Amino acid sequence: MDSLIDIFKNWDAHIMSAMGILGGLWAYFRHDRKIKNQEKILNDFQIKQIEKEEAKEKMAEMKANIISSHKGAAKIRFVNAGKVNAYNVRIEILTPEEEMAKICYGANFGPYDVVNPQL
Repeated sequence: MDSLIDIFKNWDAHIMSAMGILGGLWAYFRHDRKIKNQEKILNDFQIKQIEKEEAKEKMAEMKANIISSHKGAAKIRFVNAGKVNAYNVRIEILTPEEEMAKICYGANFGPYDVVNPQL
């Protein structure tokens, strides 16, 4: 009879230790799920950044330079500053001719089939 009473007295200690173990497991799995969600978000963000950089590397970058002359006149030079060829290039000057009186340019630019990089 005394052993039966001792078992019932020890139940509260067993219940408390079991609750502690279950609480620890619950906290671990909850934290693990949050970490995995954050890793997924970060991985998706990094993949998007890499895709943007790859797309940027595949783009041509056209720039225009105005080259001054010793006689006061200037010329416009168009340059492909990108790393890849620019295809089907058409150039349109939007500034009115009156404002560009000292710059020599032809009325018709292009279309050019290919403008190589750094040319």
